[in-house]
This record gives sequence, structure tokens and C-alpha cells, in this order.
Amino acid sequence: MKKQLFSMMTMFILMISIVFISSCDNETTVGPQFGNSVIMGQVFDNNNAPLAYANVRVGTKSTLTGLDGKYGLTGLPQGTFYVVFSKQNFKTDSLQTTVSGEDTVTANFTMALGEVIIINGLVVQEEYFGTELSGVNLYDGKPVTQNDTERDIQFKDSNGTRYNFYFHSGHQTLNPVLAGYKTEFSEQLGNITKEAFDTLSSRPDVVGREINPDWDFGFYQTEYFNAFAGTLRPYYSFYLKGRYENNQNNGVRIYGLIFINSLDYNSSTDRYSVTIDIKMNRSAKNKFN
Repeated sequence: MKKQLFSMMTMFILMISIVFISSCDNETTVGPQFGNSVIMGQVFDNNNAPLAYANVRVGTKSTLTGLDGKYGLTGLPQGTFYVVFSKQNFKTDSLQTTVSGEDTVTANFTMALGEVIIINGLVVQEEYFGTELSGVNLYDGKPVTQNDTERDIQFKDSNGTRYNFYFHSGHQTLNPVLAGYKTEFSEQLGNITKEAFDTLSSRPDVVGREINPDWDFGFYQTEYFNAFAGTLRPYYSFYLKGRYENNQNNGVRIYGLIFINSLDYNSSTDRYSVTIDIKMNRSAKNKFN
């Protein structure tokens, strides 16, 4: 009986020793989990402007950049790490940096735009004066004035009737105004809901091939749209022809989809505005998600 009890105690001690040794090996492999190093810096967009709300990650630690594009990650141990930068519409990318566990390292980064760009809720006003935001620089996804030479499209009504509205190519001069960039449109592709547009991954009537500017475009303005009933809205495809001709985007064609989200009237200003959603591919592909 004593011999059996001694054997059991010996086995128990041996098992505890194995667990202890194993845990020590794992801790050595993983390395220290905490330190005093700081990685900080500033993130910029493709126009060298500070990029707000970009995600910056090192291992399991992450943070968002501020409005000034600046960030800081603290409590990092000694080692070599990849600092990963990500944000919608930009390519996820990284840089490698080494810290001592007690230092502060600066890691600035410029993010490149991704292949697919998605912009929701872009508001454009009805044109009255050249200083108003009646145009859109589709390439950069921002409203611009009627006189901005980088406008790709301009929001108009039909000869001032305040009934039929449309977008025309930015290169067309009216009133006159300075010429912008050429944009060609398809015919109206149909009427769909916002939810359906958000799930579109390609131009649906182009099957088994990429979009072709010689076949799929040819209009310098969209068809008219006006007051909407229900949840269906018109959408079109576009080709930034002027950007291609001016050798922007490294000479690669740019295609996109434009969805007319809402058309609103402000009685106090007697003005209309339109809200649009945009999907764009900078690599000449029929791919928008």
C-alpha cells in the first residue's frame, strides 16, 4: 500500500514538473507582452493631405488617426513589428519598424487609393452662381464649384424649369464657364433601391467582359430625373474620359456607377440639391465591390 501511494505521489510530482517546464517554454517563445516603446506618426492621403480616421494596427494594438492624421501606439515591447494602415477606399499597406522597448519611433505613411472607390451621400447643389457647389470631381470624390476646372460632372435643371434634373459632362461650357473634364454616360441602367445599389458588384448588363467605352457609353449627360415615388431611384454608369486623355491615373481608364439617392427642395432658399452615391473602379474593370 505504501509502495503504491509512493508511486502515485511520484507520478503527480512528475506531471506538475512537465506542466511547469512546458509553460516556461511557451512564455519564452511568446516573449514579453508589455513594454514602454511608442510608435507615433502621421498618415497622409494620395494628395499629401492628413488622413483622418485611418486604422493603424501593430499586432493586437490599434488606434484611429485624428483629424490631423496623427496617431500613437504605446506600451510596445522590444522587437520588430509591422505597422498596418487601413481605411475604406485605400489600399491596406504596412511598414516595418523596430523598437527597443524603451524608445519612441516615428512612422509616417502615405496611403494610396484602392482599386475600388465607394462614396456615399455626396450632396450637390443646384447651380445659380459660379461659386456654388454644383459640380463633382468624381476622381477625388468631392463636390466642387461650377467654375472648378477639375469638375467631371455638373448638376443642372432643364433650362430653369425646376422640374427635370440631370448631370452633364464637366467639359461642356455653359453660360459660359471654364471647361472641366470629359465624362461619358450610359443610358439609364434602371431603377433600383439604395440597398440593391449597395450590393452591386458589377454593371449588370455587361456580362462576361469588361466595360468597353466604345460600346457602353456615348452620352454627355444623363437622362432627366425628377420627383421620386417609393424607394426606386435611377442609376447610370460613367467613364472619366477626360482623366484618361489627360494621362491621369497612370493612363488607366476609370469606370463607375452613379446612383441618384435623393432630390430635395429647400423652400426657404428656393433651391434644389441632389444626393448621389458613387462606385468607381480605377483599373478599367467591371468590378465595384
